[in-house]
Amino acid sequence: MPDIKETIFRQIISAAVGLEGPAMWQAIDRAADEFVGDEKTKFLAEMTAITAHQACFSGDGRHLLPVIRWFCKLKLHGVLDDILATAMKFGELSAVQEIRRVGGIQGLPELMVPEFAEWLRDFGIRWFDIYEDETKGVSFVDTKDVNTLKILVAQEFPDQEKFWMEAVDEAENDPSYPQVRLALLKAMAEGRDAVVPTPSDARAEVDNQFRRYAQEKGIRILRQLAKGKEGLTRCSNIYLALDSDGIIKVFKEVLMHEEERIGAELDVETDIFPLLSGVKNVPKYYGEIELDDGTVFLVRSCVYGQSLADYVHPGQLMDKDSACAVIRAIAEILGELHGRGVMYLDLRPENVMVNSDGVSLFDFNASRRDKEGEYATAYILDPKFAPPEVTIGTQAGTVSDIFQLGLLFHQLLYGKMPFVSSDELLHGDDHREQAVLKFALANAMLPYEHDPAKDFDDERLLLIRWMLEKEPDVRPSAEDVVKVLSRDGETHENQKLQRRAARNRKEKNTVIFPARMGIPHSGHIDYIGRLLDLGYHVRISLQRSYTSTDRDPLPKWLVMKMVARSLLARGYDPGSFSFMLTPYFETDEEHHLHFAMMPGREDVTAVASSNPTIRELFQGMLVLDQKSVFGKQSEEYEDRSWGETLRLAVKKGDVKTMHRLAAEGVADIMTFQELRDRYYETPVEFLPGKVIVAVTELDGETKMARVRKYDQPEEIAARLLDATILAPFDRDTLLQAKDGSRFRLRYDKTEVTDGNETIFFRVIPE
Repeated sequence: MPDIKETIFRQIISAAVGLEGPAMWQAIDRAADEFVGDEKTKFLAEMTAITAHQACFSGDGRHLLPVIRWFCKLKLHGVLDDILATAMKFGELSAVQEIRRVGGIQGLPELMVPEFAEWLRDFGIRWFDIYEDETKGVSFVDTKDVNTLKILVAQEFPDQEKFWMEAVDEAENDPSYPQVRLALLKAMAEGRDAVVPTPSDARAEVDNQFRRYAQEKGIRILRQLAKGKEGLTRCSNIYLALDSDGIIKVFKEVLMHEEERIGAELDVETDIFPLLSGVKNVPKYYGEIELDDGTVFLVRSCVYGQSLADYVHPGQLMDKDSACAVIRAIAEILGELHGRGVMYLDLRPENVMVNSDGVSLFDFNASRRDKEGEYATAYILDPKFAPPEVTIGTQAGTVSDIFQLGLLFHQLLYGKMPFVSSDELLHGDDHREQAVLKFALANAMLPYEHDPAKDFDDERLLLIRWMLEKEPDVRPSAEDVVKVLSRDGETHENQKLQRRAARNRKEKNTVIFPARMGIPHSGHIDYIGRLLDLGYHVRISLQRSYTSTDRDPLPKWLVMKMVARSLLARGYDPGSFSFMLTPYFETDEEHHLHFAMMPGREDVTAVASSNPTIRELFQGMLVLDQKSVFGKQSEEYEDRSWGETLRLAVKKGDVKTMHRLAAEGVADIMTFQELRDRYYETPVEFLPGKVIVAVTELDGETKMARVRKYDQPEEIAARLLDATILAPFDRDTLLQAKDGSRFRLRYDKTEVTDGNETIFFRVIPE
């Protein structure tokens, strides 16, 4: 049975679903009035503390006034002292004045702020609320706020003219004080209407400046990962770019906090990254660049892989052991961070990347330096992942990371957040007020009622309840989490996670990957995989498609299957890559024309190859070579030729080397002995004649057709059989006839006659 607090919570939140602002608070007030007793009082006290926190970060101090009135209604005057401290910290003048009024009426000197004049002069005058009228394009201070401010100045300072002059002078000499605030402050000081034109979007101007800078410095922007914006959800402009040294990197605008009300208490990423040197599974820090206007961009390595956000939805969840491995790996990183005095504070699926190294954390914008174990002032970033101490007390420590990790652990197992389970509460949170109440408040107040140890038959999962303790000091450390989730002889490197397929679009987003590939090496797949991780659709061109040589004796449609099976084995979506078989051409001009006239050429934005002649073949096109995706800044990179070692291993009968280096899908298509037999066949060089497909059906009838430019042999065979290809990457391609019957197509042999090549297939039963 749910306790009274949970009952109150669910009824109040249900009443508020879909509402915002005053309507939401009226609904909450009506629902709360149905309850009586200490539990109601305690609940409302906690809720109002949360709302106070939220109001202070909303930029609208009027949201804090209903909170104060609630406390007065509940006669919880002692708690008002905490709200007063919060309001003073964030410069919420109207709230401070309301509490002073209450203190005066009820004879509570501690609420009357004896040091009010000093606070008003040093802080309160600077952080008035600013509103915007988008239709008129102006920013303004509410007339009521202006009048209140002037009345208070008149009450506290006999020489008002001197006060305003000193306030403006101090603001003008503070380079971090926002210019729009300065203009409004001057207007109030001079007795004018506090209305100024809304400045242009600063983040948009930074975008323009960075693009100009990139062009001047030879930096090629591949895509914008995040568009900067202002307001409560203020965020950076972030770019994926090919730097002038030929390496793909991330350029992230560093948001300075001096313009924020508690800016002096916050850190920036350029404070944090130097502390992370040597920490495994975080990006490499390459320093910073500065634009002409002083805007700073952090430069770091690109983290390849797949976002953990793709693993937290029903139908896409990972298995229990994989979830444990991921949480253990994250805890190991957190342990390193905490040991270096860094609190992460923004642990959620979007900030975790799954890759061949296990997992990586990459966004340190919210991170703080841990000053000798002290709690730091913090605020709610993502309400779903807000720890109780942040929600209620605006305080965070390393233990806050553990609470967020516990939330993530539960989400990986169940596909939903742990404290909001009712379907009606999972909707209607488009407004931040709603999300804070339903998720942040739930995290802070509701009990953890799940039993993952029983649900998943694993005692290790008792850890989740420990991680989600409301009291921060009771939670385990990162090292405790690692210890509980570790098994003898097992590390997270042993746990290979199956990717959750995400299709990369082709339109204006295709990379050509031309390769004279024999046996696919795992390095080939790593290379293609990194291009897919960057979000490109990769069109793999297997050259010499209708020739065999002593170096390259495998039919390319079989190599195609090997590559595809390898990518599928790593979890890449089959719609994210495609193939074309490119004949051998005697001249570069013929080769160039072949690619220039290929279907879908208008969608090609780059070519991926380390062949030095590729730039001439694809003149003017962006080239992503091996160094681009594998290189590290200030380190020499030597291009790798992966095929020779594999060829020698096959010819020498070195099975061990072959299996160690070959891509995952090779063995699905050809056995080691079949590969050896191919390498001992008589090589066939360039064939200038026709390429013909011959298909023998089950009844013995043989049909033939020519393979023309850009066609693939098996596609021509399917047309001859009037069938649809269902599984193109099986060893024997699966087809379906119009009557619904299924059969397979098996490659038989290739014959060369008078310069023409005939490829023989035969139909076999499914």
